[in-house]
This record gives sequence, C-alpha cells and structure tokens, in this order.
Amino acid sequence: MNGKTEEDLEFEKLKLLFDYTKFHIGVYLTLGGIFAGFVAADAKTPGQFLFKFDRFWLMLAVGFVAIAGFAGGVLVSSMCHATSLKEFWKTSLGPFRGTWWSAERWTHVEHSAFWIAAACALYAFLSR
Repeated sequence: MNGKTEEDLEFEKLKLLFDYTKFHIGVYLTLGGIFAGFVAADAKTPGQFLFKFDRFWLMLAVGFVAIAGFAGGVLVSSMCHATSLKEFWKTSLGPFRGTWWSAERWTHVEHSAFWIAAACALYAFLSR
C-alpha cells in the first residue's frame, strides 16, 4: 500500500470528499445565480428577455439548488471534526451541530435536490 496505513487512506478519502463537495457548492452557487438572474431579468422586462422559460419552474429550480447547497454546507462544515471517511459516514449531522441525519443521508439530500433542480430548470426552458 505504498507505506500508507488504513487510517491514512481513510483520511485521504475524507479529503477527496471535502474537495468534491466544495466543487459541488461552487456549481450550486453558479447555477443558482444564473437561474436567479434569468428570473430577475425576465421580471424586469416581461416577455422581452432573450431566453423564454416558465418562471415558476425556474424559481423552483433555484429553491432546490439552495437546498443542495445547504446540504453540501452541512457536510463540508462537519468534515473537519472527523478523521476518516468511515467515521464521517456514520456521524449524525445538522446545522449548528444538530443531529438530524447521517452524513451519508445528507449526501443523498444534496444530490437529489441538485438533480430535481436540473429537471425543473430543463422543464422551465423546454415547456416554452
């Protein structure tokens, strides 16, 4: 194992998850900002905005992107308290050190919310 212990490998996996989740939060901020900008531009000049979309579905997409970002934030902010990925998966997490769900459940919330947001955004543009 190249001189690395099981503990070292678990910590490396945790660091990779941290970087992966930080990347996702960046994607959520970018997409949420773009979608919100589209909604605001369309609200300012109704019917004259370059892109045609259903405002309700795009606003719903913004909401789900926010949920995904919230879940990602719970994960990232809690990772510094763990020393291995195995330990982290079992930890109950929540905002302000709450214990709502396991870390693994939070990843499911994060990913599900993102894909629901993607579907809502796609529908918002294709329905017009």
